[in-house]
Amino acid sequence: MNLQRPVPLTRTRLPVFQLVIAFLGGIVFNGIARGQEDNSSPKIDPFQGYGIKLSDLPTWVTRGTPNDFAIEMRKGSGGLTDKVDRVHLFQFLYQPNFARMAMAKLLSKLPKIRLLEFGLGCAPGGGMIRGTPGGSALGWKHLFDQVPGLEFELHIFEYDKDCAEKWEKANPNIAKMVHIGDASSEEDLKRAYDDAGGTMFDVIIDDASNINWHQIKTLDEMLPRLATNGFYIVEDIISSCTDWRANMGTHRGDKVGGGPDCMTTDQGEDTILAHLMEYQRTLVGKRYKYLGEVDLHGVTKIEMHFASALLSKEVESV
Repeated sequence: MNLQRPVPLTRTRLPVFQLVIAFLGGIVFNGIARGQEDNSSPKIDPFQGYGIKLSDLPTWVTRGTPNDFAIEMRKGSGGLTDKVDRVHLFQFLYQPNFARMAMAKLLSKLPKIRLLEFGLGCAPGGGMIRGTPGGSALGWKHLFDQVPGLEFELHIFEYDKDCAEKWEKANPNIAKMVHIGDASSEEDLKRAYDDAGGTMFDVIIDDASNINWHQIKTLDEMLPRLATNGFYIVEDIISSCTDWRANMGTHRGDKVGGGPDCMTTDQGEDTILAHLMEYQRTLVGKRYKYLGEVDLHGVTKIEMHFASALLSKEVESV
């Protein structure tokens, strides 16, 4: 085995003046090329014949950025969500994936998205943001209702019964159903799925207690109930690396259990990050006879951000 360090590549230094000229020349050339392309090639609207135009779609779907998504989420939620603040920055995970899903759905035979979110944002005293729950639910409704031709069906799963019922009464026609239960209970999860029609969800988001074993249990139980081409998102995976008392809506519960190595809880069990890494190892190793300790249930891609993770069932095409 050769343990020698690779020989560094030899780089030729160019005078700064030459680099600037080359850079500006590239800009001019690209501008001319684009101008010629715009004049000679007609623009094709992928939605021609579908009853809508590309220009009808919101910016966050067509040519937008995570910042466009964040602006609309703040607007729709009335500032009652922390998903797109400077601490979480979930827009960098959500925008490119949800924009792609929205476009694909519009071009499909069934342009509909069914989204289930665990956690309404209830907290002792009312809600987590300014004492008011339900910000993200309002945000999802606003974002997807902006997309003409797309039907959006929202389901919420919340532990705090009184808070959930009060919010649903005050906010009619936002969620199709508000399910009450414990996200770590197999029985409650099955009941909610059956009550929702027994039909797989396109998007499942876990933003509930953040207790590591709860996150693991919900993922393992609900991943089989995620549709082909769907996304499963686990928010706040920083629970693996630090510890705080979980917000159960009605009260502050057990600690989430994170530890300094991010892989083992204070009880000596796997964290959600360790569990996600096993999903990743199974995904990578499945072609090389690694059986793994988890069932992928059709997962084809796993995307990790510093505070969240996305498991995708998008069908890969060659």
